[in-house]
Amino acid sequence: MDGFTTHVTFARRDNPVLETDKAYVLDYIAGPDIPRTNIEVETVDDIRVQDFRKSPLSLEKNGITITELATSMEYADFADDQKVQACFLEEAKACLKDVLQAKDVHVIDYEIRRRHTTFPRSTGVPYDAAQPIVVAHGDFTPRDAFQRVKDLFGKDAETKAERPFQFFNFWKPLRGPVRDWPLALCDPLTLDPGRDILHVDNVCTDRIGEVFNLHHSPSQRWYYLSNQQESEAWVFNGYDSRKPDKYGVPHCAVQCPSEGSSPPRESIEIRGVAFF
Repeated sequence: MDGFTTHVTFARRDNPVLETDKAYVLDYIAGPDIPRTNIEVETVDDIRVQDFRKSPLSLEKNGITITELATSMEYADFADDQKVQACFLEEAKACLKDVLQAKDVHVIDYEIRRRHTTFPRSTGVPYDAAQPIVVAHGDFTPRDAFQRVKDLFGKDAETKAERPFQFFNFWKPLRGPVRDWPLALCDPLTLDPGRDILHVDNVCTDRIGEVFNLHHSPSQRWYYLSNQQESEAWVFNGYDSRKPDKYGVPHCAVQCPSEGSSPPRESIEIRGVAFF
């Protein structure tokens, strides 16, 4: 199919709390009386998600591409963190150096998500694995980019920041084809940053970073990859110092009408920074 219509979760525009306070989300439980976030969300229906395979989008213009990665990892190996770090991350770094035409690639972190059969309905019992994220968001902002380099590289940060750099996301399924809660990406050229971007303090135990949530606008254009195979990986821009005023690619998981009896989605995603 050329695409489908679904619902997407966005940050609400008319949140009175954010008229005086900055949006935040806690990456930890601070206490029973401290809310994890002050962001209110809304679910917008009738969002059209088009097939990326039939789109003209590119890495150079839109910050989005698909690449092939023939990993030596077996499916069961992804349950072994040591194998993921020793083997898969190295394979992904080599792939990313080629795709991004980078001299160096540094992995910040990675996450394996395995959708529980009850998701998105919560049973109140903690999940055994990370679940898909349904709120439209971006993991990096122009304002936080240089601070992120400082936090990552310490005394070497100044030398690193003198070179062009790009924060990126890399995402691939552990099994294909993906027909269950695929990843959807919003073309950043269809955003109005002054209206559509909500800057969010991401409060961790060791640092306060900045990410962004997305407000809905009818002008936004969304894409997914039909029947994505385990050898196919999304690579998309988080922030590029060569385009300092541009935001990265908003993304989230979306429910697909063709899910039916498809097995729950399992995926691995990498966040990192490339230097040129």
